[in-house]
Amino acid sequence: MFDWLYFWNLIWSFFTLLSLVFVPVFIVMIYFATREPRARRGSPSSPRSDAPAAGPVGENPTRRAA
Repeated sequence: MFDWLYFWNLIWSFFTLLSLVFVPVFIVMIYFATREPRARRGSPSSPRSDAPAAGPVGENPTRRAA
């Protein structure tokens, strides 16, 4: 006679081991796919792409000319 309990143990243990392996893998993959890229390590004199553009020193962008 076929032992259904043995068969059921095979099924749930297979899916348990599968989830223990693939759930952390998917979490790490989502983390690496959605994180912000790090700034490139270069010389400090190189301008950053997100830095404001250099303009005249005394200019205030919130004040308008009279």
